[in-house]
Amino acid sequence: MPKLYYKLKIKQIIMKKITFLLCLLVASVGSAQVVLEDFENLAASEFAGFEGLGGANIVANPDSSTAPYDSATSGELIVVQAGNPWQGANLLMQSNYLDVSDPATNTVTLDVYSTSTFNMLARLADGQNGATDSAADAAHGGSGWETLTFTFNENLDGTGSANGEYSTIAFFPNWTSPGWNDPEIERTVYIDNLSATAGAAIPVILDMLEDFESTPIDFVGFEGLGGANVVANPDSSTAPYDSATTGELIVVQAGNPWQGANLVMQDNYIDVSTPSTNIVTVDVYSTSTFNMLARLADGENGATDSAADASHGGTGWETLTFTFNENLDGTGSANGEYSTIAFFPNWTSPGWNDPEIERTVYIDNVQGTAGAAIVVVAPSIPAAPVPEALDANVYSVYNDTNSYTTTFPFAYQFGGALDSQVDLDPTDGVNNAYLFNLGAGGYGQGEEGTTGAISAYDFVTFDYWITAPTNAAATGTGFKFILISDNTAPVTEVTYEIGTNEAVVTDAWQRVSIPLSYFTNLGFDQAEFFQWKIDPFASSVDNNSMLYMDNFLFTIGDVLSVSNVEANEFRAFPNPTNGDWNISSRSIINTIAVFDILGKQVISLTPNTTDAVINASALNSGVYFARIDGANGTKTVKLVKQ
Repeated sequence: MPKLYYKLKIKQIIMKKITFLLCLLVASVGSAQVVLEDFENLAASEFAGFEGLGGANIVANPDSSTAPYDSATSGELIVVQAGNPWQGANLLMQSNYLDVSDPATNTVTLDVYSTSTFNMLARLADGQNGATDSAADAAHGGSGWETLTFTFNENLDGTGSANGEYSTIAFFPNWTSPGWNDPEIERTVYIDNLSATAGAAIPVILDMLEDFESTPIDFVGFEGLGGANVVANPDSSTAPYDSATTGELIVVQAGNPWQGANLVMQDNYIDVSTPSTNIVTVDVYSTSTFNMLARLADGENGATDSAADASHGGTGWETLTFTFNENLDGTGSANGEYSTIAFFPNWTSPGWNDPEIERTVYIDNVQGTAGAAIVVVAPSIPAAPVPEALDANVYSVYNDTNSYTTTFPFAYQFGGALDSQVDLDPTDGVNNAYLFNLGAGGYGQGEEGTTGAISAYDFVTFDYWITAPTNAAATGTGFKFILISDNTAPVTEVTYEIGTNEAVVTDAWQRVSIPLSYFTNLGFDQAEFFQWKIDPFASSVDNNSMLYMDNFLFTIGDVLSVSNVEANEFRAFPNPTNGDWNISSRSIINTIAVFDILGKQVISLTPNTTDAVINASALNSGVYFARIDGANGTKTVKLVKQ
């Protein structure tokens, strides 16, 4: 044979061997094992005992003195005789399926700690695409930490060979091969560093937390957002974006750059306590590109605020994903359950558009991992009294008990103080009130296009119940009631402050009635009324009272008339007066304090009888308020001196 033939033959053999080695290398790389669970960030719910196991817990490593067994935490399994012999624990994969689809990938290794010899059975379950359960076992020598290998072709415990990808692996520490110790051998073992071939990523299945379809929906703008409203879907032509209603956010240049809206969960907290649950998706509609910031707030058990952002391509409906480990806007990673998520549509990453870019965007289908159910604790206060004012004499801004015909055409809201709308009627009936957390700032509402709507009315009235502030830095109790007219640039705001213009009453329903002349004398234009708002006392959130408000009405005539006062156990007459006011009660009147419109006390009496006389001869003409304390409670009565 020619030498050239031998050279070619040898070269072919060498090339075949190289090719074979490369195939082995590729196969080896393709089936390389990785740590799929190290028990360092595992939620307790993903490691659960069954059939009477004494415990499946995440605990400190029982011996972290030697690498590679030096992790901080591990899984603990406690065998007890009270459980079934086949007691064990399920471990759910968090990131990737276990791939044991062929002989090259059919092993799983597990670090196991025990000080006594025993056998452990491992069983794969919840296979994808029809993959059958498969069980394998391994023996432990009792020498502390050891790495055990499970080969899933052993067909133990009535199973077959593994043939796919699996999301669950169960461990049985009371196995004796090929059965169970009966009676059980009580022992505690520890597991760590589950390694296998990573299969496909496990898709995150999210829960619907808010779809903007049902009521109530607690969705409130703040920092001057032009509107946070529930409106018709701007484009319901394509699934899955074909719901009937959505949330609307309107960015305006009149607001702060960080204007946004709070969405308060109604059914369940948002659970973002682990890396596997730290995402929230939101369907967002826009016809222009923009960035949105989402911020989790009101965390339970000390969970800190967390903010994340996402970009929108301007193509209409898109699903945005917010991953709450980005530490934006001075926050940290999410670490618990939250009741509130805020949306900021004027975000530019990593800051704010200033000046603001005016736009309207829509949000829908807020999805995440549902946490604990939100338990609504009924307030321990009674419902506000039902107004007696006649329908023909009322323009109603907020009332749900009288079916008044003429109402405020609510179009938008602003400010973050509205905590909720609560039903205070202890029966099956309904008597709602606004609940404001004045520690969060103020709140207001606006309307459009009703010029002259309140021109015919001469009083404004409302009922309030307020608690004293809990903040040590508080400077006073009360709140500001503000009417706003669009007759100047900037608009005119006139304030009447409970706690200054009249004495504040805490922990009792108090009806306030103010002549509209008070506001018009200070520049308010009744014909141009378009907004109202409340603010904390002295405009300071340190004065963090909780305020209930109901029966906000504009009226023809004063609802604090003699007949109304009589219904509340006190009678003041004549009112108005040129001289004295007579105060009559069905019970003992302890004290009477009279205040002028600026809140200054001008008269103090201690009658200790059922009747009293307030001498008004030394008082100037005007409006005064008498706080009457009696055996049946306290009442503030508006008095008019002619």
